[in-house]
Amino acid sequence: MDSQPQLSLPVGNQQILQAPTPQNTPASTAPIHNRALNPRAAAAARGAEPQQLQGRLGSLMDTPQDYSEQPLPKSIRRRVEALKNLQQKHRDIERKFHEELLAIERKYVELYSPLYRQRTKIVGGEHEPTEEESKPSEAERDKEEEKDDEAEEPDDAPEGADIKGIPGFWLQCLKNHPGFRINIVERDEEALRHLEDVKLSYLQDQYGFKFEFLFSENPFFTNKVLTKTYYLSLPSGSSQEDYSFDRSEGCPIDWKEDKNLTVKIEAKKQRHKGTNRTRIVKRQVPQESFFTFFSPPKMPEDTEVMLLDDIQDLRDSLDSDFDLGEELRTKIVPNAIGWFTGDAAADFLDDELGDDDELFEDESDDEDDDDDEISRSRRRNADN
Repeated sequence: MDSQPQLSLPVGNQQILQAPTPQNTPASTAPIHNRALNPRAAAAARGAEPQQLQGRLGSLMDTPQDYSEQPLPKSIRRRVEALKNLQQKHRDIERKFHEELLAIERKYVELYSPLYRQRTKIVGGEHEPTEEESKPSEAERDKEEEKDDEAEEPDDAPEGADIKGIPGFWLQCLKNHPGFRINIVERDEEALRHLEDVKLSYLQDQYGFKFEFLFSENPFFTNKVLTKTYYLSLPSGSSQEDYSFDRSEGCPIDWKEDKNLTVKIEAKKQRHKGTNRTRIVKRQVPQESFFTFFSPPKMPEDTEVMLLDDIQDLRDSLDSDFDLGEELRTKIVPNAIGWFTGDAAADFLDDELGDDDELFEDESDDEDDDDDEISRSRRRNADN
């Protein structure tokens, strides 16, 4: 078979031989041209423009930055714009997904409502469950069987016929949740014993949800209902993947005289410089209380005059407020009885801590190592 001529590519004034391939390599074992292929020359043979393009793309991969800072060739930019258009279509579909998801949540809250109303009647003592209604479900029986070390109910437990409903039901629910427990101080508990129900509803004219805290007559405030509303924003032109917290609004609490749990009274003595007479000045100072939940923090429109640390602290407070709303919406209201009994709290802690065995160590292993070291030390002393 006749050997095929070797191909060459012009680079400047030189001729660079093409690398051997099955198409341009002779069948005989005759040596290839004595001018070995120079790797640098081969790189140059690929052309200057693709090499520069590769450098630009490589630099974009090193550190995230705006690709417009390093202009791309028109062909690449056209493809980038096409991908951006596809991504926008993805966001449009994603927005519809979240709209439908919220509509489904609204629908099922309405389906849950009869169950919640029945729960309220039982907790408030308006309805006494029948034997059939009190019979444990199959799922509940299976759960009880898994608790090997569960204490049996004492036979001599009082009947409690004179007790109406379940006193302090919602107080216990909130106290069993770690996020709310840290905000409930002792002086709040008496007021929270009057909490009869927590209702959840979804806003109809915009995205968000609302809580209604229903209270019985109490010595602290005159409100029958305290409300907290969370407003949400759905993804639009941004890259966020889920709805985001926009803001929250509480409600004013009509405190009875000297019963405001969110403030304390500080008295300070002042002396007049001229007459040397004294007077007592009282002022209200904010203090920790669960009821500050109804006076959520707000981000001011002008943050330029604020310190960065103060802005971050405020953002953390806003995030914490939204987290409490989400916990109330997704966990406490749907499963109030689980939080009352503490079962949900145990599951919550299991989820938070996880099953990471690396967080724990076997103390016996360390003790065995110490014992071995002591034994070796004693033997060395005995030998000496």
